[in-house]
Amino acid sequence: MENSYQLGIFYEAGTGKTMCVLDWLYQSFKKGVKNGGIKNALVICPASIVSSWESAIDKMLQFKGYTAYGVRQMHNLVTIRSFQKTYQRVETQIKHRDGTIDKKKVLKIRPDILHEWGAIIVDESQGLGAHDSTQTKIALQMCYLTERRYILSGTPVSGGGGGEDFKKLYGQLKFLNPDLWGSYKE
Repeated sequence: MENSYQLGIFYEAGTGKTMCVLDWLYQSFKKGVKNGGIKNALVICPASIVSSWESAIDKMLQFKGYTAYGVRQMHNLVTIRSFQKTYQRVETQIKHRDGTIDKKKVLKIRPDILHEWGAIIVDESQGLGAHDSTQTKIALQMCYLTERRYILSGTPVSGGGGGEDFKKLYGQLKFLNPDLWGSYKE
């Protein structure tokens, strides 16, 4: 890769991936944008662990170097959303020359998410898997909202073997580097 702004962290559950990322974010916020830091971050994760991310920010107070003010800043600068809260299905109409109209539902990034981010972190990134999954389609639209993209997973691939489990890597790797393959078949 041309730069070091994309990273996948694949560690077992409970090994501290979240705290590592929160520390990096904290240090990057302190640096400031003018010095190569970031001004905000989006964390995307399953709905079941949104509250875990929020409480992990609170737990930062237990470690040396973090202040109550810094933790409040983290809550303000880090937006945590479930996969489902990052997109909406929008109905569009296509009018043909013969006057007929086709209605089609398309996936779009929610307006409150559709802006430039300092970093986007996808936790439980194995949810990005297959090329045709909703989560992968949205993540691939979102990867253009920042050059700093990170994925976290304790189980980047799972399944019974036979090559099917490696399809789970497609969405994760494509999110990190959208130019990696021109098409899914590649």
